[in-house]
Amino acid sequence: MKNYKNALIIHGGATRISKRYNAENFSKLIEMFYKKIQVPIILIGSNSKED
Repeated sequence: MKNYKNALIIHGGATRISKRYNAENFSKLIEMFYKKIQVPIILIGSNSKED
């Protein structure tokens, strides 16, 4: 495994991603970011039933 110095951590509950973007648009944003920066992307789920 490659040794990365940086990573992008995304917490859906903190930004209410599910209310701002649908899953398809959100996955496209992540893909675009990864192609440009190429660092690991860590998605952290939310406990909220609203998300």
